Amino acid sequence: MKMIKQYLLPVLIITLLMSDFSCKKRDIKGEVLSISNITLSLKSDQGQIKIPEEDTGYVKTPENITIPVRVLFSDAAPKRFDVGLSVDNDTINNLIAENKLPNTVLLQSQYYKLPSSLDVRFGLDHYDFNLVVDITAIERNYGKNLALAVGLNDPTKNDQLDQNKKDAIIIINTSKIIRPDEIHYIYFTNADTLLNIPQPGISYSQNKTFLTVPVGISLGGIPAGAFNVKISDNQDTVQKLISTGVLKGVHPLTPGSDYIFPDSINFSAGKGAAMANINVSVDSLVAHYNQKVAFALTLDYPSSHLLDSARRTVVVVLDPVKLVEFDITNDNSTYTVQRDNTQTGEVATNLIDNNITTKFLLFDFRGVWVQLEYPSAQVAGAYTLTSANDNMTYTGRNINAWKLLGSNDGTQWTTLDTETGNPFTANYQTVKYYFDNSVAYKYYRLDLESVVGGDGSLMQLAEWRLIRTPQK
Repeated sequence: MKMIKQYLLPVLIITLLMSDFSCKKRDIKGEVLSISNITLSLKSDQGQIKIPEEDTGYVKTPENITIPVRVLFSDAAPKRFDVGLSVDNDTINNLIAENKLPNTVLLQSQYYKLPSSLDVRFGLDHYDFNLVVDITAIERNYGKNLALAVGLNDPTKNDQLDQNKKDAIIIINTSKIIRPDEIHYIYFTNADTLLNIPQPGISYSQNKTFLTVPVGISLGGIPAGAFNVKISDNQDTVQKLISTGVLKGVHPLTPGSDYIFPDSINFSAGKGAAMANINVSVDSLVAHYNQKVAFALTLDYPSSHLLDSARRTVVVVLDPVKLVEFDITNDNSTYTVQRDNTQTGEVATNLIDNNITTKFLLFDFRGVWVQLEYPSAQVAGAYTLTSANDNMTYTGRNINAWKLLGSNDGTQWTTLDTETGNPFTANYQTVKYYFDNSVAYKYYRLDLESVVGGDGSLMQLAEWRLIRTPQK
């Protein structure tokens, strides 16, 4: 017990000395001086900080403006301390309602960054903090003033607030911060006119299911940070253009079943353009092959910047004839064969019945042609051949030399494609052949010249289809 008392007394003495030193310091002669507390205030002009009228040294970039706000001290800070920062939206809303802040809107919290407290170091005679405002707030409220009420609160170390100057209203004149041509407008690149697809010089990705149509979206002004913008369909616009005759004879496509589009597009930081890839159903294009089709898209809800109201909707018109392949085999054609199978069942008409489970079988083969004739000339660019049910068992029946010919009078023929060799490696196998052709012909003839088994053998083939390729 005595040992505890012996150690307790020095501890108490040291504690008292430290308490005494925390309120005093020594001057250059070693004399003890009292440390006085300071008073804090916000630098303003009668409670207002106007930007850019008051040259606070604000900094503007394509992404935001940074406004320094100064806290004044009655004397140099004798010690490190903290002071809180707060905003008062009610004050701004009341002043606007009372028309004391005309042509002004409240600066919403999603558009600015402000520290919640300040950490002031020893020896400073003022402190500057930054209000960082997203340029989007300027753009979306262009022509008006933005206002934010800020205030100092709860300084530590017994420092005081000047009750008449602890609050200030920051007022930003948007029209003087940026020029109209500096506003970042988001818009469809080709919204000024109908976007006719295909566009010259553009290749469109396509598979059996979809044709991909790239639709450009642009950002006006100097690109800044990353952002995104929503996309929605606009069927009403297409229907209106059809009803008024602007899109005469055009079929409207239905979102979901006829085409698929992304619900939003992301712009990378520093990029002024992005692409929305629209997947259009090939089946829908084929179903309306002889008429143009259209859809419309609208931009909505950008996470930053401003929509160009005049160019936020694009109307896309597609010409299937120039975009997709189309099977014209049975398109009002007349079918003729040089020599048919005299037995029932595996006859020449099976070759164009669009059914690969049937076939044309010919005995004592020594060459044969089959022919399609059209009421008006057609431009074909491809054809397919399909093997029969047992071509791999009876490989000698496979054709191994043939030609495709075109004519406009049935007498003078132009060779469009020449092939040699066995084309099949499996039963029911379809092989496609493309040929370079821009001439329309009334007659197309498939001239089967020989088979693997040679003259006198059997020949069999399940299907022949003639295809119109996209026209240039």
